[in-house]
Amino acid sequence: MKLDPSFHDARIAVGTYDYVVSVIPALLRWILRIGGSDKATGIRELEMGVAKGKLARTDGRMLLAVVYSREKRYNDALQVLNDLHGKYPRNFVFELSKGSVYEKMRQWDKAIQVYDQVLSKNTAKTDGYERLREEKIHYFIGNANVHRRQFDRAVESFHKVIAGANATPDEKAGSHLWIGKMLDSKKDRARAVQHYDAVLASKCDPELQAEARKYKRRAYGGV
Repeated sequence: MKLDPSFHDARIAVGTYDYVVSVIPALLRWILRIGGSDKATGIRELEMGVAKGKLARTDGRMLLAVVYSREKRYNDALQVLNDLHGKYPRNFVFELSKGSVYEKMRQWDKAIQVYDQVLSKNTAKTDGYERLREEKIHYFIGNANVHRRQFDRAVESFHKVIAGANATPDEKAGSHLWIGKMLDSKKDRARAVQHYDAVLASKCDPELQAEARKYKRRAYGGV
């Protein structure tokens, strides 16, 4: 930037550094002997790099989407993601990220709309969305439906995850766990325990197993 102040792409790197350093806990900054960075300045540098840069604007936009979401500037994050997806319609990550932002806003209906659209493209094999695992989408749909209290739809999606050949161990375990909790809420203890046992028998995240172990000992109180 000193050599060429008009090379605004460099601001993306500087802005990212300033933002990341500013959000590190103060004690760790002191231990690492780093400082002099400001969150607001970092965001402004990123925004200027995106607005005026030429070579790294897409990278900058992706970083801004993350920063805006972290800073709870959700509408700004959605605008950036809409722009990115408009330019790269075959990149399903941008569309899934929109669903994630809506979840953070607790706008579950809008999140479901996004995920249903992603699933539709996946099923129709349009825009390259067939590259996305169907089970991953069903897991997102199931989770969002739990939060909007559409439990039958949630169970339907979670069963598709469990039956899917390409679901990860954590996705399957998470699905079993949610179904178990919903069955516990209906006082169907025997079937709930079957799902907790499925989690404990899987090679999933230890935290998921710990939760299953907890509810196997004592029934879940309610969704």
